[in-house]
Amino acid sequence: MASASNPAVAGELLSVYFTGLVDGGLLPPQITIGGLMADILFFGNTFGYSGVNQANVRVPVGVLPGAAVPATLTYLDRTSNEVPSVCVESCTS
Repeated sequence: MASASNPAVAGELLSVYFTGLVDGGLLPPQITIGGLMADILFFGNTFGYSGVNQANVRVPVGVLPGAAVPATLTYLDRTSNEVPSVCVESCTS
């Protein structure tokens, strides 16, 4: 879980849980973190939780660090509320 004590870093994989994905849908949702498109590695139903969907995403390179980086999900032209819940660590290399 990305949190202040365990922030996500660019390139890290995150699991995002939500409801409302069409069962058997072939079109993946679009997820942005800090305004940048995240790569979707998996999307579908969450095993063992009826009605709960999951998307595994990669935190995009270039996301500005912060304690509450905004994330949004768009699916079938419907955009979720912005959720300021992803803590992203500053990275230097």
